Order: sequence, then C-alpha cells, then structure tokens
Amino acid sequence: MYQLPDDVKQFYKFSNGLETDEYMFNIIKLEDIIENRISWKESELFIAEILIYSDTWHLEVDQLNSADYTIFNTNEYGEKTALTKSFVEFLRRVVEGGVLGERGLYSWSNEIRTERK
Repeated sequence: MYQLPDDVKQFYKFSNGLETDEYMFNIIKLEDIIENRISWKESELFIAEILIYSDTWHLEVDQLNSADYTIFNTNEYGEKTALTKSFVEFLRRVVEGGVLGERGLYSWSNEIRTERK
C-alpha cells in the first residue's frame, strides 16, 4: 500500500469528493476510491468519473514516492491520456471549464492528443 499525494490529501481533508449536474461528473468520494482500488489495479486510483464510469480520470502513483504521480483520462474507447502531475491543475480545469466547456476536461484531453500527433 502507498500514500496519497499531499495535494490530493489536502483536497480530501476539506471535501469528500464533488458531485456536479454536468453529465453526472463526480470527483469520487474517498471511500469509493478505496473500494475501486481493491477491484482494479493496485497502482491506479480512480479520482473522477462521468456518466457512471463511461469515462474516468485516475492517478497512477509511484509506490516508492507518492509525490510522483500522473493523472490520466481514459475515455470510452480505452484511449489513455496523461493530463498532469498536479491535482490542483486538474481541479482548476474542473472549476474553470467543467467537463465539456472550452477549458474543460475533454478539451484538455483533446489538446494533449492533438499535440502528440
């Protein structure tokens, strides 16, 4: 078992997830993260989902150094995109653009996929 990154711990000290009306997007409650971790890969922690896990966002944490992690988006086609190494940046995108907005999570994933090509 490993520790959550410090910025993620800080978020969960003040809020046990976040539910929105936008296509049922949620930053997952801590108890659900723990339950999902048992069901899925040990190194992946699902932190957000939309439309009942149609798309997910998860942390992959270095088990030797919890400060070293990446947040990925995996869409309904199984495409996995590395977004950031900062939970604060992830939250900023959620607050500024939601999921579908101009600066939202989907446009962020698309920007990164386009840059790779």
